[in-house]
Amino acid sequence: DLAQLPSVLRRFTKDRSLLKEITLIDDLRGTATGRLVLSGSIESIRTKVDISDFNLLVRHGRLPYPLEIAKGQFSYDGNKIGIQNLSGTVGKSSFSQINAKLSLEKAPYLEITSGKSSLSLGEIYPWLSSLKGIKDAVKDLKSVQGTVLLSSLGLKGPLSQPQKWDFRTTGEVKNLAVDSTLFPDRLTVTGVGFEATP
Repeated sequence: DLAQLPSVLRRFTKDRSLLKEITLIDDLRGTATGRLVLSGSIESIRTKVDISDFNLLVRHGRLPYPLEIAKGQFSYDGNKIGIQNLSGTVGKSSFSQINAKLSLEKAPYLEITSGKSSLSLGEIYPWLSSLKGIKDAVKDLKSVQGTVLLSSLGLKGPLSQPQKWDFRTTGEVKNLAVDSTLFPDRLTVTGVGFEATP
């Protein structure tokens, strides 16, 4: 029962960043099936978690809409976190076949090796444009509507330094409508394919 997870983690972790994220969870529901292995001495317990299947619905302070994960696998071995075949929704956006690893060394390193998604720009743009670091870059855009369909995604780089990420994604934009101070009228694009790299 994943509803019990935040209170369990609060009792067993001293990691301040994890504890801060836990305080941002407003509601968590779902189930998980898997194995927890503890080894080593009492002074130095090593933890390994293999979740063969889980689903959840969570409201989190960093997300504008509830996150629902319909299925996926999860692993943790003390040095890295992995997810496989993750699928779910955030508002009107959806994702599937997400495979990713996060190294937990001194400089955490993120690697996403596959994934597909459908992104609702009308929901995502207001949220992204409110984030520090992005707000100034998109200040000339008043509104953005449409759908981005990502057919492939590969990304790797230091977690806390997005400017150093190496990525490659392909997809299609449908029914794009942009209101901006840069254009005299609304810009509309009914459909276009794209490939994006740094």
